Amino acid sequence: MKAIRPPIIVLGMMLLGIAAVTAELPEFNAGAAVNMGLPVSLDLLSQGAEIKYEMVTEKDSLVVYRLNESTGDWVYVSGDGSILVARTAEFDFDAMEDLRTELYDAIDFIAATGTNVSAEERKDAMDGIVYYGNYHSLKYPFTGNCEIHLVVPNCTIEAARFSVDGSSYYRGECSTCDRGHEYYINGTKITFCARPTLSSHSGYCRVPQVEITERLMEGTFNITSKDVADDEEMTMNIEIITSSEPQEPFLLYAPQSGAGITETADSHGLEALREATHLDI
Repeated sequence: MKAIRPPIIVLGMMLLGIAAVTAELPEFNAGAAVNMGLPVSLDLLSQGAEIKYEMVTEKDSLVVYRLNESTGDWVYVSGDGSILVARTAEFDFDAMEDLRTELYDAIDFIAATGTNVSAEERKDAMDGIVYYGNYHSLKYPFTGNCEIHLVVPNCTIEAARFSVDGSSYYRGECSTCDRGHEYYINGTKITFCARPTLSSHSGYCRVPQVEITERLMEGTFNITSKDVADDEEMTMNIEIITSSEPQEPFLLYAPQSGAGITETADSHGLEALREATHLDI
């Protein structure tokens, strides 16, 4: 069953007007949310949170607890299966990974306190993750060598990274056949994968993720690959965090066909985060 993600306004309104809070509401600067699309047993969840975490508040349709033994992040769980994790630290790639982990942990905690969560429901929820931060993601599936243009709008880039999903084949029969795929931005190599030093055999390697923050600014960038076999199916991932929301979206397009790919991430800014986490205290 595909998880249903409610509009952000609904989530924000759901959390308004809640009293009996036992901790002062901090100013959150990063967050992530999912919706499992199934009812949660909040009575059992609140009992478990009292023991394992620090309870903030409990109402008929909402439980809020704080991860007091680790990051101090706040976790909001509603009776309809919506989960939001919020933190005071700035949104960056490390924070994004932490928030994903804490959402996984929240789902595990919900499952351990009386709600039946299937593997499919868990996957669907995480596939529909919403970030609170100026996060942008573009995915480009390709087969064989590719050439794609990245259009960067007028914005300040805080961080950017490049990765490729899929394994790269390398040939081990000669001293110059030791590399798998190579990837370039405007003709400059940014990452590749290679045969292990002590291996003389053919095999597969994975292209390492690489930071590209300093390589991007407003403009159009040519991204190309080398030595990708015609039958190798890969997916290129470009992730970018900006200081504010750009007026125009990031865009990938193929120069041969003109076909474009727009951003695939679902993200909202800090104003939406603070609305969604508001509590009357």
